[in-house]
Amino acid sequence: MTTSTRNAILRHPTTWIGTIILTGCASMAGQQSLTPDHELIALYDNEEVVSGELPNGFNYHIDTWAENASTVEFRLKVDFGSLDEAQDELGYAHFIEHMAFNGTEHYPGQSLTDYLKSTGMDFGGDINAYTDFDETVYQLSVPADQPDLVTEAYQVLADWAGGIQFDPAEVEAEKGVVIEEWRLGNSGEAPVWLQQYQSLYQGTDYIERLPIGTPESIEQATAESLRALYERTYRADRMTLYVSGGLSLGDAQYQIHKAFADLPRATDFEPNRPEVDYQGGRYWVASDETITGSYLEQGRVLRPDPLTTVPGQQDELFSELLIKALEERSEQWGDQQTPMVDVEVYAYFQEDDAYVIDLIASPRGPLSVDHAADLESLWQQLIQHGISKEEYQLYGRRLINDLTVQGDALADYSAAERLDWIKFVTESGMTLFDWDDYIDAGQYLHSYYRHDDFNVWLRKHLTEAPIVAGAVVTPNEVSDWNSDELQAVIEQTASRSVAAMDVVIDEQSELALNRRPGEVTLSVGTEIPNLIRMKLSNGLTVWYYPTDIEQNRVIVNLVSRGGTAVKSREDAVLDLFWSNALMDTPPATMSHSAYLDWQNQHGIDGSVYSFDTSSGLYWDGRPDGIDWMLAMIAHQMQPMTFADATVEEYQVGTRDYLTAFPDTPNGRTEAAIKPFIIDQPGFATLTLDDLEGVTVESLTDYQSQWLAKGTGLDLFVIGNVGQDDLVDALEANLAGVPLPDVSDGAVDPYHWSGQQRVRVPAHGEDRTDIDMRIRLTEAIWDQSQRKTANLTAAMLEDYLMSEIREAQGDSYDVTVGVDQAEPEIPATYLIINTSTAPARAEAVLDTVETALAEPDIWLTDDRLEMVKRQDEESDRRMRNNLYEILEDMEFFTRTDRTLEDYTRMDKIRETIGLKDSRQFLSRVQSSEDRLILTIEPRKN
Repeated sequence: MTTSTRNAILRHPTTWIGTIILTGCASMAGQQSLTPDHELIALYDNEEVVSGELPNGFNYHIDTWAENASTVEFRLKVDFGSLDEAQDELGYAHFIEHMAFNGTEHYPGQSLTDYLKSTGMDFGGDINAYTDFDETVYQLSVPADQPDLVTEAYQVLADWAGGIQFDPAEVEAEKGVVIEEWRLGNSGEAPVWLQQYQSLYQGTDYIERLPIGTPESIEQATAESLRALYERTYRADRMTLYVSGGLSLGDAQYQIHKAFADLPRATDFEPNRPEVDYQGGRYWVASDETITGSYLEQGRVLRPDPLTTVPGQQDELFSELLIKALEERSEQWGDQQTPMVDVEVYAYFQEDDAYVIDLIASPRGPLSVDHAADLESLWQQLIQHGISKEEYQLYGRRLINDLTVQGDALADYSAAERLDWIKFVTESGMTLFDWDDYIDAGQYLHSYYRHDDFNVWLRKHLTEAPIVAGAVVTPNEVSDWNSDELQAVIEQTASRSVAAMDVVIDEQSELALNRRPGEVTLSVGTEIPNLIRMKLSNGLTVWYYPTDIEQNRVIVNLVSRGGTAVKSREDAVLDLFWSNALMDTPPATMSHSAYLDWQNQHGIDGSVYSFDTSSGLYWDGRPDGIDWMLAMIAHQMQPMTFADATVEEYQVGTRDYLTAFPDTPNGRTEAAIKPFIIDQPGFATLTLDDLEGVTVESLTDYQSQWLAKGTGLDLFVIGNVGQDDLVDALEANLAGVPLPDVSDGAVDPYHWSGQQRVRVPAHGEDRTDIDMRIRLTEAIWDQSQRKTANLTAAMLEDYLMSEIREAQGDSYDVTVGVDQAEPEIPATYLIINTSTAPARAEAVLDTVETALAEPDIWLTDDRLEMVKRQDEESDRRMRNNLYEILEDMEFFTRTDRTLEDYTRMDKIRETIGLKDSRQFLSRVQSSEDRLILTIEPRKN
């Protein structure tokens, strides 16, 4: 259960989820016919979504698209949020949301969460809620193959809508939980966000009524005051239910009428939805001890015409083309800087639905006011000179390509993702549409207008648009910055003439790779149905799993078994920034911007990664891009030469990171563990001195051998790609590439013994983070014992959540997990994490220790059956996601695992009993190696 400040915290990048869906769909949702005069473009309604309204004003939308989905997804939205609170009710909307899980008409006390968890649903995943400025949303995800539970879900939702009980004892107990959530929300980088937020929304209720409220207001809440607000605001005509998944339309309509028809309408509730005046602009400089790198944000605030008007459609098309122009121009500008600057273009809504197009620049070196002037110059170049005819055509083609790619993605949506999309579209007043119609509309509009029309629109709208700009700087740079100077630099740049930017448009570049043909010499079935093992003539093993679970997607992952845990200290230094350097290095025939554009045009996205126990190359794209994804892997496997400037830039960035990292919440935990770790680079033992030896030669040499730094090499291809197409692509690209000789290696990273207690000071947060690690006497390798360990950890977590969070009314969250043995790190650890009020830290630790010493108080048959059902349901859902399938394949194809184990995991789970859990706990209890870290507020 969370509060949500969706757009001030989360920036939506320029992908379809951020700009096309969040802005574009509405603009073409008119109801008139397409005419040569372009009055309006109409899109046909999507017949897969059935909408309705009950006589009392309760609205619903039922998505029949996913009848075969494994879940039924529910979202109950109440048009009531923190903006609607009075001054003496701050945080009450969020508090009411919490009380929905602490007793309702049909589910008193904790019986609701106990019942839902007993059916295999996960609290926090399948059962959740959030509160925002203007809405409260309740979420349920129910297994579709349990019709009784689906029916019960409507009753649960109806109880949330009108049957919350507000037992005084439960209200008092929940206060500590809500305040702990406030505590967590005000740690980390939250102070920086708040500085930005206050600048953006100064003088409005958005500042006074944050969804989380204040500890003081939460403390004064009573059952009567919460109930009074609930009964005034939770009314039928302020509610909408969204349903999607494996359901019957007729049954869903019947259940909705049965559950919600008797809810009363609102009488005296008037929503508060203030609009912000951005005239004069918004400027800020923010800093905090947690900031690890500086960046600059600079954008324009737009308020488009109504989206069902012709000007609104023009606004939408041209806003999308503006984003494309900024992406191209900022990419070319960033490449030309020394050191280079990474620039991203973001588009997002403010809380009052003002639309912002933003540039965020992160220099690979110090941030200066010159960067602010340069970013403003990018805006002024567009305002004063516009774009060329060639650019207009290029950006239009890119936009249509994006729409096509996102249409493919929409077809692969899970019921939950699709429902969230439907929720946004309908809340924005749009007509649900057929995506092909939307693409056709975009093509028509782009051909209807000309680049001169776009340039006229640019000058008018951007000249009038208020500026929003800010800098987030590390503590050592604070003295060099202030908001007045930032504003002066931007205004001065905006007032002078700027030379036109020479935009290089090169659409002819194609990847020129040295393909090395070879053969696929063996193809065999395995114990896992559909999984095929291939052997290339160079010795590489390929695991191929064809599936149409996500029919428009395929994943290609080259995995080196063993990451930083089996590498030398020198290699680990390079590991800190090496992967970014590799991704930034295009083939010799292409510029950096052309390289990124090429990936976009072929619908693929890639990354290089390095973790403690694995590293590799990852590419994700459409099935028809399999040849190009394998070509990219072949390209990145072959030796490259990095420029001096690249090495210097990443040295600067890495030095800044290592300097600031210990001041972050995670960094403090890592710093606390550091004295107990062998000199293994993956565990926060690096220092600034380690960076001195990095050179072009060392980085280039590392690239040529990095895949050999593990304990094995495999390629995974998972998704809807035909075997013949895959074999052709493998033979053309990878089968002839020489493979490195891998080196075996294993480490045990921790070397403490006995009971160790470490206290680390934080920077003023009013909370104590607790991290307990217990190393078992022997590593666990057997799959049945591993599953036992995970189920036992889940039972312990459930108990501690109820004992610490609910019963004692404090810690917001508790996680218990098992860090399982791997060939590279042959040890098993039980890890327990939580956060609490400083005064309660010792009591929480005592509760944990008691639970470990006296497991019979929580080790019960009912709890075991509950976590088994949750584990089973989790496994079932994971098998409907390509990435989760990939993780399973990577795990079970290791030399220390057997594929047979994968096929019998359900049977393994069924056979586990309490005696097995007790055996696991006996290992925990007999361990003398226990490390307890507490990250505590610094004492004055």
